[in-house]
Amino acid sequence: MPSCPACGHYLTPTSMKPDGSCPFCSQTVDYVRARKADELRVKGEEPGEVNPAPWHLKLLVAGTAVYLGYRFLQGIEWIAHKL
Repeated sequence: MPSCPACGHYLTPTSMKPDGSCPFCSQTVDYVRARKADELRVKGEEPGEVNPAPWHLKLLVAGTAVYLGYRFLQGIEWIAHKL
């Protein structure tokens, strides 16, 4: 997702408001989400929040980073012993 043209902040889908506007300056950035939010408001509903990544995915990424860091240190140690 590009940055906001008015204030220059980088925006991800989860950092924007549910209606596709910038949380800092309230300018519309994602026009598709804005149109869907307008259609929902016409029906009398409010647009829902975009869900961030689930906690177990974050845990898996953290565990993988720890494992690869450990294996990297083992590789450095192995190279040091070979020299």
